Amino acid sequence: MLRVSPELLYISMRLYFDCVSARTERGLNPLKEWNVYSVTVEDNPQIIVTSGKHEIRYAVNGSDMNPLEAFYATLAGCAAVYAKKACKELGVSAAGIHIESRPFAGPRGPLTLHKFKTEVSFPEGFSDEQRARVLDSIAHCAVKEIVSAGAEVEFAVIETQGAAAVAT
Repeated sequence: MLRVSPELLYISMRLYFDCVSARTERGLNPLKEWNVYSVTVEDNPQIIVTSGKHEIRYAVNGSDMNPLEAFYATLAGCAAVYAKKACKELGVSAAGIHIESRPFAGPRGPLTLHKFKTEVSFPEGFSDEQRARVLDSIAHCAVKEIVSAGAEVEFAVIETQGAAAVAT
């Protein structure tokens, strides 16, 4: 089990609140924009999820990632974000860092995530200390922390009246 030091938890929370503050300063409501995801189901293989000004495409026929593949891609993307943040703190370029991530199914089958292996290779010029700091940062990305902690999430599925209704 992955343990989070108080310092890393503080840094993760600080980054989140800095981001929320920046969005608030620009006149944006971070909770409204971050927490509403909308999908209208159509009779085709595409699934388009919108959130604020962003759009994510999934598919059920292999033409795009399905949501489970996208979840695994999110873990890989989170690793890249934290690699970039660590490099910025170190004052070095993140250019050329290569990250490969691979999920491993658990004993209950392909829909159970047992292990997620992230392999990182560095370009020439990274010292041992810099590589260690980047690897440590990647190991504690926010998405991995949420998955590792097994956050208690209450999922509610309810019927609403009308296409524009949103459950809270």
